[in-house]
Amino acid sequence: MDKCVLITGCSSGIGRATAFYFQQQGWRVVATMRSPEKETELNLLDDVLVEALDVTNESSIQLAIDRAIRKFETIDVLVNNAGVGIYAVFEEVDEEVIRESFEINVFGTMRVIRALLPHFRSKQSSRIINVSSTMPHLAAPLISLYCTTKMAIEGLSHALYYELRPLGIQVMLVQPGSTRTKIAMQHDFPDKVLHEAYAPIFKVSIQGFRHRFETETMALPDEPAKVIYEAAVSRSDRFRFVSGRDAKMVNLMNRLLPEHTLKKMATRMMGLNRLA
Repeated sequence: MDKCVLITGCSSGIGRATAFYFQQQGWRVVATMRSPEKETELNLLDDVLVEALDVTNESSIQLAIDRAIRKFETIDVLVNNAGVGIYAVFEEVDEEVIRESFEINVFGTMRVIRALLPHFRSKQSSRIINVSSTMPHLAAPLISLYCTTKMAIEGLSHALYYELRPLGIQVMLVQPGSTRTKIAMQHDFPDKVLHEAYAPIFKVSIQGFRHRFETETMALPDEPAKVIYEAAVSRSDRFRFVSGRDAKMVNLMNRLLPEHTLKKMATRMMGLNRLA
């Protein structure tokens, strides 16, 4: 029987590229997104089911899973990719925005996993692949919410690796580096900060982000899509899969360098040493 994968956040970026890549490899794909009526390409492909799924809505999640199983009989792999990110000084972020970030990035991932666990337990052979990020391991000003939520996903994944393994459910983490996704490339930076004390940090950080976006060093979404597929078909019990040169470098630096040395290097890289 052909394998089936359910992927969240397929309207753009890594999720969309992953849906195309799995389909090209002969998999049956459930490509989920909040507004499937806007999709014009994935729904034309063989063995692709485009479904509405809002990770903040339990009914929406369950309905998408039920329709997927009804069409393809089974789901073998879950790829939790849906997420949001904003650029803002932490002190100035509204609590409503904080809660929304956690609702989508953390609680949304949890909801989809919990909804699929009964099916996965009955199969005794399945995989959960959670998409994290390099950013929590290096971090930077203005992205505290994104880093916090992605680090939460890492903690969840580590714990579930052990909790679900005896049930035949393998949990894996894919850590992409800098990728030209909608989240990374959005240019709706705040015009200014409310508290003047943050102005120097804000200016340097925004300049750094814009410089990165204008270079060609960021990977295309196809690169992490291939790594996600590698995790889905891997015959090992490997937990972490890393995509992108910068992500691999950050992982290596974290393993080899003392924390204070790493912090000094990152501070210089971001141009923040000039503010000290």
